[in-house]
Amino acid sequence: VLHRLQGIFHMGAGAQAGGRHVLYGAILCDDKGNAMREQAAAHTKRVVREVFDGVPPMYAEYKFVGIAGRTKMSSSAGEVVTPGTALQILEPAMLRWLYLRRKVNQTFSIDMGSNVIRTYDEWDRLATRAEKGALNEVETYAYDHSVRTADGEVERSAFPVPFRVLSSAADITRGNEEQIARIVDAHLDEEVTAATLQEQAQPRLDCAVYWALHVQPEDERT
Repeated sequence: VLHRLQGIFHMGAGAQAGGRHVLYGAILCDDKGNAMREQAAAHTKRVVREVFDGVPPMYAEYKFVGIAGRTKMSSSAGEVVTPGTALQILEPAMLRWLYLRRKVNQTFSIDMGSNVIRTYDEWDRLATRAEKGALNEVETYAYDHSVRTADGEVERSAFPVPFRVLSSAADITRGNEEQIARIVDAHLDEEVTAATLQEQAQPRLDCAVYWALHVQPEDERT
């Protein structure tokens, strides 16, 4: 998961061990409330000025980013969700897109329940329209900055099998890749093998298997 995080927000390598926040390059992902976050930002600016005699970094705060279907998360109760949590279910480029299409001061939730299938469908339609040059200016900006950074391409599936097909197959087969490939092959026009999925459908394949086995609502499982 960590190697994928490096492509999410143009991050660099490294993390603070044992802490409750993770710093990748210039992006700080933490679990603090608004008051604590403002105090941390003020402290950081003071340290940069007084200790390092430098110019403090720009502080652009994202508001609460929640997980749909859960109560409000509380760091004091140990209920913490990081970008790594979302990357178990979403492709890195998709996670960038979910952030980029909203203002930084806008609260939003990432749905990891049944609606994640709809999110994948929406992303795939956007990618198809991008290939056809059919995006407007705002969509083009969000998509282009989702799939690439100054360091190169952000990880996404070269062979985007519909998530609903992959997750259904993973549910039925309990994650058996050979059987998943057989089911996918029956749904698509082109020949699909387990090797094809591993070579071209990652990271979506792993995301679909994880979601089907660990996140999908119990009443929707086979």
